[in-house]
Amino acid sequence: MPQTIPTPLRPETLVFVDTNDGEESFELSDPTQVEGQNIRVLKVDDSGNAANYVYNGTTIATLFRKGEIAHLFATGGAWFGGQPTRDDVIPRILDETGAVALEIQSAGPEPVNYLVLKNAEAGGTPSLVASGEDTNIDISLTPKGTGGVILYLKYIVDFFTNKVMEFVPGGPNCVNNLVATNSITGSPVSLYADGADNDIQLTLRGKNGGGVDLSLPATAGGGPLVISVGAGAPDTSSIADVPTKIVFDAIIQDLTDIGVYV
Repeated sequence: MPQTIPTPLRPETLVFVDTNDGEESFELSDPTQVEGQNIRVLKVDDSGNAANYVYNGTTIATLFRKGEIAHLFATGGAWFGGQPTRDDVIPRILDETGAVALEIQSAGPEPVNYLVLKNAEAGGTPSLVASGEDTNIDISLTPKGTGGVILYLKYIVDFFTNKVMEFVPGGPNCVNNLVATNSITGSPVSLYADGADNDIQLTLRGKNGGGVDLSLPATAGGGPLVISVGAGAPDTSSIADVPTKIVFDAIIQDLTDIGVYV
């Protein structure tokens, strides 16, 4: 039985067909619903297996080569237009089941910035890049509702591609993690441990003989060092006459005594 592409479809819809598992036939569920439209089917593999467009039980068009694209019409006609060009208008891309995989929307009547998806040679990294007329262009990823954006990260780099932060898995079945929170005016930002365990230590350490710097404001009377023990009230100690950078064994020992390891 041919694979059915559900209709109606938006004009200029692009449907991917993968024939790696063998010959693939496809048809429109109701060809009359795409009257006057141009539905494009793209063969995405180079297996050599055929992709056949079937209309009323008859094969109308066959795609053999990777990147070959067929333009289908309600009357059962089809023509081949080669590979899609840079100027093709493709508002929606469907997967092989006919479901929407990607929708492309315009930001306004005269957009000038856009995304470029780049492939890579062996050993390279595919990339998604902002491009356009503006000199500096952000990329925004926005989830729906209360959903989040999940990123599988190895590094965070700066504008010069220097490594800023590295993420190292703690093991195959990790259950604890760090949480960083922002704040409203007058409240502190925070970095704390969270996860499935009831009691989780937070470790800060330097490399080899390096220490851990606690930077306090270099103002009269010094800045406060706040140490919270368990669920009790925080113990706030004011440290006078200290430089901006504080690294000394006494504080390290005090923190160690209450179970904060650095």
